[in-house]
Amino acid sequence: MKRLFIFINLILLFQLIVALMPDRRYPFKPEYFGLIYKEFKIKTDDGIKLNVWFFPAQDTLPRSMVISNPKKREYKVIDNQKRPTIIICSGDAGNMAGYAQFAYFICNHGYNVVTFDWRGFGESDRWPIKKDYLCLTEFFNDINAVVDSLITVKEVDSMNIGIYGESMSAFVSFPVFQQNVNLKCFIGRSLSTNFEEIRDYWATNGKRNLLKLPSNYKKEYYPINIATKISKPCLLITGEFDKITPPEGAQDVFRKLNGMKEIWIVKNAGHGVEWEKSIGLKNYINRMVTFYNKFLK
Repeated sequence: MKRLFIFINLILLFQLIVALMPDRRYPFKPEYFGLIYKEFKIKTDDGIKLNVWFFPAQDTLPRSMVISNPKKREYKVIDNQKRPTIIICSGDAGNMAGYAQFAYFICNHGYNVVTFDWRGFGESDRWPIKKDYLCLTEFFNDINAVVDSLITVKEVDSMNIGIYGESMSAFVSFPVFQQNVNLKCFIGRSLSTNFEEIRDYWATNGKRNLLKLPSNYKKEYYPINIATKISKPCLLITGEFDKITPPEGAQDVFRKLNGMKEIWIVKNAGHGVEWEKSIGLKNYINRMVTFYNKFLK
């Protein structure tokens, strides 16, 4: 079991490499965590079908049972109560598989969890992905489609939906959070203030100096430019030694926010997998849950 979690943490590291590198294959599925879930497709406004995993609130199996029970469990819910729901936005590489472990630790706190594949990723519809791009503006449509679908799901308390993103997905989900009235609170890890911050880092280090944004990605979407428009609760998480999205940038965004806000600068952490080494994934998610408990329950 320990080997599986180490392998998954490595996958999450490669999902923070600051470039679009989709994988169409799932290295594992949620049954390897013993999780109850249902898989379905949703359609975006521009007609793209996205693959979704919906994890209802549940008592997760002990880790010792997971490897010996890799079969998909029958879908059932604890009760008929509508539950607060957290959308986990995947990183810029791989697919949503690695984020099933977030559901493993969150669902037993009384939350539904939703993961999804961006267009062109995993088992969502194919889409031309430009690997020298930081993100696509079409990802805005993808997030909004997930939110729109959730408010109709019987297990979901549509008044209490939170969202989580990290690195690229924090950069993309932040402006959606600002505009979408159905999203109540936001957690962003390694949130960049603007595109130039990331591009200049790679250029300085002789890598990815051709990193681009789509021509229709407006500067008004930058976190530093929309922070003053946000009055909903936000938690910003940043690594003390993150050089790609420095903590000073997160602090600049934090100061501009107008709603309830928190910032967590993680000691001895940078931009990648060393987070799990410094604090442990379970402790990291417990901090997330503490924030969601304040605003989604």
